[in-house]
Amino acid sequence: MTVTAGFSRVSITPSAPGLPLGGWPTQRISTGVEADIDCRAIAISDGTDQVVVIVFDLLGLSSATVSRIQGGVSEASGVATNRIHVASTHTHTAPQVPPFITADGSTGEPAYIDTLLASASEAAVGALAAQLPVHLGVGEGSCDLGVNRRLPGPDGLVAKPPHANFDGPVDRRVKVARFDTEDGSPRGVVVSYGCHPTTAGESTLIGPDYVGVVRDLIEEEFPGSVAVFLLGYCGDVRSCHVTESGRFDWTFDPDRVRGAGEKVGRVAVRAALEISTAPHARLATGQSVTPIESTSGADLGVARVSFVGVGPWRLLLTPAELFSEVGQRIEGEIGDVMPATLTDGYLGYVAPEHAYDEGGYEVEESHIYFGFDSPVHRGSADRLVQAAVAASRGET
Repeated sequence: MTVTAGFSRVSITPSAPGLPLGGWPTQRISTGVEADIDCRAIAISDGTDQVVVIVFDLLGLSSATVSRIQGGVSEASGVATNRIHVASTHTHTAPQVPPFITADGSTGEPAYIDTLLASASEAAVGALAAQLPVHLGVGEGSCDLGVNRRLPGPDGLVAKPPHANFDGPVDRRVKVARFDTEDGSPRGVVVSYGCHPTTAGESTLIGPDYVGVVRDLIEEEFPGSVAVFLLGYCGDVRSCHVTESGRFDWTFDPDRVRGAGEKVGRVAVRAALEISTAPHARLATGQSVTPIESTSGADLGVARVSFVGVGPWRLLLTPAELFSEVGQRIEGEIGDVMPATLTDGYLGYVAPEHAYDEGGYEVEESHIYFGFDSPVHRGSADRLVQAAVAASRGET
């Protein structure tokens, strides 16, 4: 049997302004909509196993919220909860959701969070109903939108607030997978790129940031398809919009957002056009869980790392903002994959051990914005690498 796949999308744009926005140290309340935000879903099956990947245009989702979504989707669709994956694009101009905390202590509007459960089920059921035999292929390009944001000073300590480090590690790959029907019609395109979606700066307008432009360009090139964006390794990477001093420019400029999306989107479209697709018969899956503690020793639960593979498409799903260097370590162990970070929970930043000695926002301050008593333990990167290896081998 040929692997089948289906795609769908559902709007999660709030019906009215006034919601707190996530991803900023100061309080922001939405004043309108710059562009719609979505919940998008991919359903993949080989007749024996069934996987659903749901992607929200949100900052991220807590493990507790993910569990609620998985339970609701499973009840609506019949798919097992451990085969339902819930990711976020990490836009910083979407409504606040747990685990993130705004300046006034809010974790978001409960009524809006409840609507996400229904949207996830609608998207998943739609993708399952749309499944058809597909031909699949992969490709990639390179984009220089992202820049490392951890600039060390003469003392070796990382500057705060963040400054651009143009010599620091960055994963410039734009990874693409194209799904066609058996007659060659485009069904869906999945793209992964590692750069913080913060090009909208301090905007109070709801939107998916540059991610939305990327998807729009792909869908314009491939009519009838659904484009899905997954966030790559970018815990220490953001867009290369800086002031003369090297600090990042946080002002909102819609042309900048559009330009950033076009930069990534053109690369993704070019890579997708060059892909040759073929049928595949088997869906490979694997999962591994590992306990995670904070630096103080507090129990943060478990990190669930998952692997989904169809032919040349190897998808690795992790529940954290991984530094570029950690992503490189993972792929040094398991080979080339398409990363989907911020999936199935949120652990904050997972950095290499030397980052803890260098300091900086990610390993010293960020935890206060998602309710941890301290950053994740400095050995967490090692555990996630080991979990990735186990998941890629099909271990459970």
